[in-house]
Formats: sequence, structure tokens, C-alpha cells
Amino acid sequence: MIAMKLQPNQIKRLSRIFIWIGVLAWAPYLTLVFMDKDVSILPFLAFHLTGILGGLRLRKMASEADGEPKKVVSKSKKISRIMIILGVSAWLPYLYLTNVQGQDVAIGPYLSVHLPLVVGGIAIQVREAFRKG
Repeated sequence: MIAMKLQPNQIKRLSRIFIWIGVLAWAPYLTLVFMDKDVSILPFLAFHLTGILGGLRLRKMASEADGEPKKVVSKSKKISRIMIILGVSAWLPYLYLTNVQGQDVAIGPYLSVHLPLVVGGIAIQVREAFRKG
């Protein structure tokens, strides 16, 4: 793997780039939707998940390469992970209704559950990172 030849700080930088690319994958999709274009969500979702999950995996690889010991997970970190998992899981009914049953379903209710939980969970993790220095 190419990441194995990089220094841990370079891998961390690459992980942040992957995560941002995954988040920003929605910009062209939302632009097309606001322009009333008929566009499939699936390629953007695939790009989003690849960026986010790839970035998280790279971050873990950087920690392992740095020789960081496994950390004890705090209660707030556990809560934040649960929030993120629930926020991502909010899309399961949407994907079932649209892809399995072929229904035309509004995206708003699912997005209104996904965003606060995921952003809130990330905010808790960022707060914890700043507390630890």
C-alpha cells in the first residue's frame, strides 16, 4: 500500500483530505438538485462513503504507525459514536423505500435526522480532542 511508505503525519494529513473530499462530495449533488436536475444520489453517496470511511481508516493506520497505544474510550466518546451511527442509520429506511420499493420519498426528514446526529457526534469528539490538548 502507498500509505505504508508515508510518515504518520503525512498519513494523518491524507486522512483529513479524504474526509473533506467525502463531505464535499455533496456540493455538486446539491447544486444539481437545486437546479432541478434529475440526478441519482448513488454515485455521490459512494464518493461520500469512500472519502469518509477511507479517511477514517487512514487515520487509524497513522495512529498504529505512530505506535500509539489503544486508548480508553471515554463516556462522551462512546455517546458521540452512538450518535454518529444513529445519524448514518437514519438513511436505511430512505434507501429501502427508494431503492427496494421504488417510492418517491422526500429526502428532508432523513437529512434532518442525519445531520444533527452526525454533526453533534463529531462536535463532541472535537470538543474532547481540544480538552486533551
